[in-house]
Amino acid sequence: MSEKRKHARHQCNLRAKFRYFEIDDDKVYFLDEEEGKKGKGTILDISRSGLLITTNSKLSINIPLIVTFKFKRDAHKIKGRVVRTGFWENNPSEIAKKFLSFSNSADIYIAVQFEQLIDQFEDGDL
Repeated sequence: MSEKRKHARHQCNLRAKFRYFEIDDDKVYFLDEEEGKKGKGTILDISRSGLLITTNSKLSINIPLIVTFKFKRDAHKIKGRVVRTGFWENNPSEIAKKFLSFSNSADIYIAVQFEQLIDQFEDGDL
């Protein structure tokens, strides 16, 4: 399987909180950090365009969310959407096997694509 990411991945171990918004055909949800359902987890991998988080919150693909975390000594609130999700134990990919031992007892992975690129950063910033 070829690498699809355009930006370098950076392995990390950052605590994160997120708010997510279930999609309903009859209602449009605007992302607001004070609304939505709460979740938390650990970011295992981040790039300028997205991240991989391990959690026990089960979300669906295309769910909009706001992820809050700290790095570079600053708090970040980033809007995005779920592009992949599933249970670690059911994922046959090499990346899942790599992160399975680091999943911090969480059962689920969520890959998030950011609405906008975040600023350039280096491994030392994490």
